[in-house]
Amino acid sequence: MALDAIWEMVVWLVIGLGSVVGVLVLLSVLGCFFPRYHVAARSLRSRRPPEDVWNVISDYAAVPAWHPEIKAVERLPDRNGHDVWRETDRRGYPVQLETVE
Repeated sequence: MALDAIWEMVVWLVIGLGSVVGVLVLLSVLGCFFPRYHVAARSLRSRRPPEDVWNVISDYAAVPAWHPEIKAVERLPDRNGHDVWRETDRRGYPVQLETVE
């Protein structure tokens, strides 16, 4: 192999490795700007009293009956006076939920 071909191969190898490292650094920097915890909020208008709506949306134990992706829901000990639940999806991945309002 000629010396020029070896240097060309080395240059492409350095460019490839540099690109991979650059993408990893970029993803790490971008990840620093995302919130650590996810908060979901929704609003709606209803003719039902707020207590009725709250009783439906906060009944986590009933979620597996109507949500096909949720396999199980387990009540956990309260955290700071808030209800805490663990949902397990059909693939077996658990998610902890905390009612804060």
